[in-house]
Order: sequence, then C-alpha cells, then structure tokens
Amino acid sequence: MKNEETPDVEPSPSPEATDLPEGEAKAEERYVFISYSTKDMPQAETVRDILEKNGIPCWMAPRDIPGGSNYAREIPQAIRACKVFLLVLSKNAQMSNWVLKELDNAVTWDKVIVPLMLEDFPLNDEFNFLLTGTQRYTA
Repeated sequence: MKNEETPDVEPSPSPEATDLPEGEAKAEERYVFISYSTKDMPQAETVRDILEKNGIPCWMAPRDIPGGSNYAREIPQAIRACKVFLLVLSKNAQMSNWVLKELDNAVTWDKVIVPLMLEDFPLNDEFNFLLTGTQRYTA
C-alpha cells in the first residue's frame, strides 16, 4: 500500500492509545472508519471525500496511518475508537483478508456497521454470517 496524502482534504487525527494500557482504545471518537479493498480505492476515496465535504470526519488507511507505523496495531485501534464502521462492499472486498479482519473487529466491538454495496453479488459465507441482520445500502 502506498501512503499518499489527499491534497484537498486535511487528514483526520489518528486515534492513538499510547497513554492507555495496551489493547484499550480512547473514548469513542466521532469519525467513520472506512473499510475497503485497495482494488476499490478510487470508489472508497470518493465516498470519503463526500462525507468529509459534508462535515463527517473519516479515518481511512493508508492516509491516516502515521508513516512507519504498524498497520496491524493502528487499524484495530482506529476501529475501536470509531463511531461508525463503513464497509465499502464489493467482490474485491470479499477477497481481501484485511477487510474480513476489519469487519470481524467491528462486529466484536459492537460498532454500527454500514455496508455500502458497490455492485450486486452474493455474499460469501463469512460476510453473510458477519452481516446477518445488517441493512445494506447500494452505491
């Protein structure tokens, strides 16, 4: 993954839990965590830009991961601290191990999950199980 800054959108603050015991996140922040396959990055960036232009702060890798940081540490901390988990759902997302791990974390931490379907397709068993009872939205 490349670490590129979006020039016209100021990055959201990274939720750091350095002052808390390991494994504990700061109090819930008011931002949307965006989970997506890197193959769908242009669509995910479009969604993020629309939200942020409407005053809704977002957290999205790699933009909000500090340089040199560990993704496996930063991403779970960001999910724990988010208000809403936005899943940019596509066939590509279903094939991504990272997206599945992120979704599992969101379910574990009882986050509000908003699946945004980029295309019409059947969910595989893992995603169907994790999203049972969750309303899905079409992009």
